[in-house]
Amino acid sequence: MKNATVIYLGCPKNLVLSEKILGTLNSSGYRLTIPEEAEVAFLLSCGFIEDAREETEENLNYLIELKRKNILKRIIFTGCMASFYKNEIKKNFPEVDEILAPEEISKYLKKEGRRIISTKGYAYLKIAEGCNHRCSFCIIPLLTGKYKSKKLEDIIEEAKELEEYNLKEIVLIAQDTTQYGKDIYGKPMLKILLEELLHKTSYKWIRLLYLYPETFPYNILDLMKKNKRIIPYFDLPFQHISKKILKNMDRGGDSKTFLRLLNKIREEISESTIRSTFIVGFPSETKKEFEELKNFLAEAEMDRVGFFIYSDEPEAKSFNLKNKVPKKIAKERMLELAKIQKEISLKKHKFLIGKKLEFLLEEKKGSFGIGRLKSQAPEIDGYLKIENVPNGFQGIGLVEIKRVSAYNLFGKYYEDNL
Repeated sequence: MKNATVIYLGCPKNLVLSEKILGTLNSSGYRLTIPEEAEVAFLLSCGFIEDAREETEENLNYLIELKRKNILKRIIFTGCMASFYKNEIKKNFPEVDEILAPEEISKYLKKEGRRIISTKGYAYLKIAEGCNHRCSFCIIPLLTGKYKSKKLEDIIEEAKELEEYNLKEIVLIAQDTTQYGKDIYGKPMLKILLEELLHKTSYKWIRLLYLYPETFPYNILDLMKKNKRIIPYFDLPFQHISKKILKNMDRGGDSKTFLRLLNKIREEISESTIRSTFIVGFPSETKKEFEELKNFLAEAEMDRVGFFIYSDEPEAKSFNLKNKVPKKIAKERMLELAKIQKEISLKKHKFLIGKKLEFLLEEKKGSFGIGRLKSQAPEIDGYLKIENVPNGFQGIGLVEIKRVSAYNLFGKYYEDNL
């Protein structure tokens, strides 16, 4: 029996691919293990920004070192760097045995095994590949190609297969979930997909990520109100709010448009959770646009926000823009924004103290449990620490929130008869 290892880097979309590779290797008779014991290694690269590419190269260099020591026999390079950067990888890392685009993996392995879930209590369900947006700062369309929806029946079939793992939450992901189905059915089909999942699966929590603000599907709000299994969690990557900056990003919208969207969501679903991301230090961002962003944060009072310093990618259209913002200033601005949002998030969390809320247990440590509320997406929104979790408890229960920080929550187990 051969030993194999899989290393994934980057986003949940890469995690899904790694789980499929793990399942196929397992069904092909491989023993899954750590890199230091493996004969074959699969590295799932991330090439979104320079830092991600550097992390990929660090991991690749380590695998090459193991190969030189005659521990590893083969290195398979895949993930989003495998197509666009194929020639560079071949030239700079001749020790790599195969460079395969993600869609070539099944053909290379000559079969496709049952996906192995590496997350606890939940799983990601990828509903599309690629992206049709041409944001000036982003090279994802170059890495992944055009938007390609998966067939509705294939998604439902995979969701039903994943139920065998006794999962409580399914998280729908794509580069833009709002556009699901438009390329193959002629119109967006996200609401219909959600209806099918409600009808044909039994997940207690169904979560959506990556909802593009400009094409937000308002028709899902009524569905969420009628069925509490769809979590009213809205992941809306605004990226900026200045009309000038958004135009330079090749995106639409502005602060007024985005505030209207937030107000509409909150009017329809009072218990909604809203998360967004912003790029700080984009070329041509002056103090004026930065102040606009600060004012927007204070007015919008979103639950959670992520901030990223602009990464000047040579392949991106924005690389040719003038008036670059020095990294030092961009970092100072990011820290200032993070401080504003920290106070907002803390205020939102304090409102939860004393409330009894549903939680999903992910890990047990003695009498303590680590989990999440509906308002916390996996991996990105902090954790919930729960006291007095009974032995043998699994799944979803109730917790009484006792204390909070800006990022994490602390509570006491209440009951599990949900």
